Amino acid sequence: MATHAPAEPGPTDAPAPQRIEPPVTETSQPFWDATREKRFLMQWCVACDKPIWFPREICPRCMGSTLEWRPSAGFGVVYTLTVEHKPQNPAIGGGAPYVVALIDLDEGARMMSNVFGCPPEHVYVGMPVRVAWDPLSAATSRCSSLARRTSRTEPRHDPRDRSRPRGHRVPR
Repeated sequence: MATHAPAEPGPTDAPAPQRIEPPVTETSQPFWDATREKRFLMQWCVACDKPIWFPREICPRCMGSTLEWRPSAGFGVVYTLTVEHKPQNPAIGGGAPYVVALIDLDEGARMMSNVFGCPPEHVYVGMPVRVAWDPLSAATSRCSSLARRTSRTEPRHDPRDRSRPRGHRVPR
């Protein structure tokens, strides 16, 4: 999603609302620290050797409490998506329409993300994506998924081809 600098407010213009930033907790601090360096880290459970997304204090699978942070390659595929034409948050109203998607990461976790880098109508279920960075403030960057062809061998999608599943439909 492209971001644009707000115009200088005029005498009758209200200042533009600020984007809402995710909360940084003691548990998520290593993730947010890495985003400043544009590194994508994920928690892993040492007991069951599974990735954990979103940052937590215990593993949701085995309830193990020995967790560690590991680098992620940042590649995945779109599991499902929606195109937001009228955002509920007025701070991102100028960026509409935009895509909100669930991304299946190569490591095995699923995360929610925005998808940008192509028109929203070109994003489809099964589309390969990679992590990209959207600065929020001096303290954090948000990782989003960049919808561009990756190093994978999957051919580039032709948006006129209606034979692929698109939008909210998930193949069965």
